[in-house]
Amino acid sequence: MKRYYLCGPTVYNKPHIGNYRPIMTFDILIRAKRFLGEEIYFLHNITDIDDKIINKALEENKTEKEIAKYYEEYYLSLFKVLNIAMPTKLVRVTEHLNDMYEYIQKMLDNGSAYKIGTNVYLMLKNMKMNMEK
Repeated sequence: MKRYYLCGPTVYNKPHIGNYRPIMTFDILIRAKRFLGEEIYFLHNITDIDDKIINKALEENKTEKEIAKYYEEYYLSLFKVLNIAMPTKLVRVTEHLNDMYEYIQKMLDNGSAYKIGTNVYLMLKNMKMNMEK
């Protein structure tokens, strides 16, 4: 089984063509591969926490969750209009924050990243070698 991952939009406003270009490209690729008989697992994420979402929530006097849910539903509703197949699985960033924290800690521990204040930066020079450990 082939596995594909696509980083989706940050859902804080109505989507634009730049939000749909990646999913449309993947849709064509995955449909072609399925037509050729390949079994495909397609994971697509939605960024449902971000400064843009927080600012939009403040602007509209709503919660971040309300903003993200509304614009995620709007984004996905257009899949039908544009004839885009739904991914095998859709995940939200907020559902996997602990996974991200653990991965960042692993990079800090093995020297693939470094921290200045509260910011974490990738150490590209050492990244490939250290991530193999």
